[in-house]
Amino acid sequence: MTIVTTEDATATDLDLETRVFPQIGTAKAVMSETTTKVLAQYVERTGFDQLQKTTKQQILTTRKGCPTVVLYGSTTLQVSRMTSYKMTGDTREGRPVYYSHATCEFLYYKCGDYLKWCVGRWVGSKYRSINVRDSHLYADEINETFFLWDGRQWIGNTDVKIACSVPQPESNAKDCPRVRLQGDATYQPSRMTTYTRTNQTSGGRPVYVSDTDSRDFLFFFGERNQWWVGRTIGKDNGGAHIGDCAMTPDQTRPLWELWDGGVWRFVPSVHATCVGMYTVLKHVVTPRKGGPPPDGRF
Repeated sequence: MTIVTTEDATATDLDLETRVFPQIGTAKAVMSETTTKVLAQYVERTGFDQLQKTTKQQILTTRKGCPTVVLYGSTTLQVSRMTSYKMTGDTREGRPVYYSHATCEFLYYKCGDYLKWCVGRWVGSKYRSINVRDSHLYADEINETFFLWDGRQWIGNTDVKIACSVPQPESNAKDCPRVRLQGDATYQPSRMTTYTRTNQTSGGRPVYVSDTDSRDFLFFFGERNQWWVGRTIGKDNGGAHIGDCAMTPDQTRPLWELWDGGVWRFVPSVHATCVGMYTVLKHVVTPRKGGPPPDGRF
């Protein structure tokens, strides 16, 4: 190692090398005042450089982005997508991919050939519902204007923002042992009832059994990301369903579709709510003339 003197030092490089690192068998090295000064400056400078390097490495290492972000601000367009998105562990174009358990959609960078952050059903797809032209490495750093699709064109909305979110429990299954499906009972009257959680699961979510007909189950069908009311757990066959990734039925958002015997019908009034375990069931089932329609398949 060669120690280079500063401009105010008088010793030559050779002199310093000889005094600081004497050869084996030579006389004991004599540390001159100049040599001591140069060494002190070198050690100080080396330590400072190392500190800077270490600090930079720590910054790069610790800045991994917020693991959960929340998109908010729109009250008219793409309202269902104003929700939280969590890092999946995957990356695209050097940026993390996020996933929403509420909508079963992804937040990712570069949709098709567009260098934008996008919300869509498939990572990398050019088909998206929300996008923003911003190249930040992490979603919580995005500060450009978001554009939302209204069915015909992209609408910019400066009220839409994204921020770091404190992670919330993904499921309140332990707090909701019983669910009530209620609303217009025209098409599926027997299914408008309460369901009690069982020890079974489907698609990583609890299975519920009807309190009025033990042949009916309320369960999640993972292949289509839907909640179903039907008689075969894990099959897309039944009398009612809703496309929603919620961890429990009471967290789902409208609209439910009910089978009328021939076609699926959206019924806005139908919704699921959490009820107490000891709520007395007072719902009276009034079958339609001729009995309920056979179950439909999606």
